[in-house]
Amino acid sequence: SDVCSSDLYMDAANFHLGQIASMQQQQLIAVEYFDKVGIGPYYLDSQVNSAVLINQQGNLPEALARIHALILGFPQHKNQLTITSVYMLVEAQQYDDALQLLNKAINGQPEEIDLLYARSLVAAKLNDIASTERDLLAVIDIDPDHYDALNALGFTLADKTERLDEEIGRAHV
Repeated sequence: SDVCSSDLYMDAANFHLGQIASMQQQQLIAVEYFDKVGIGPYYLDSQVNSAVLINQQGNLPEALARIHALILGFPQHKNQLTITSVYMLVEAQQYDDALQLLNKAINGQPEEIDLLYARSLVAAKLNDIASTERDLLAVIDIDPDHYDALNALGFTLADKTERLDEEIGRAHV
């Protein structure tokens, strides 16, 4: 029991030291601390933080590999980890790869709001307005009060189409 609590304290300390180093823009040191965290309550967040920092250092392949390994080890967090990978790909302007990853993830769960919303944002980056609108409307069909999707749809219609008045009229029917 003492060994377990000692490991937990070390994991907590390494996790928080990693956060501090990251806030101080010391990414390499932060990654070292995060990578010292063992399996337990701080592990997943530490590994995600580490992958994000590695991506920020310009090593997208390593960052994506780490996230992929986490998906295999923590399938219950697959959607959020997939969105983390998508964020990294979008940051690198690899929109087609991001879209492919989301299409694959959505294929098995077509009503997953977070994935649909993420795909709508990637489609917007690709200037695919029809797909952007389709996914945003799908999100709103599932959750009519989804503020982000409503906002993004309004922006998309106002900025990219001539149909904002039509959609406002439809919303008030």
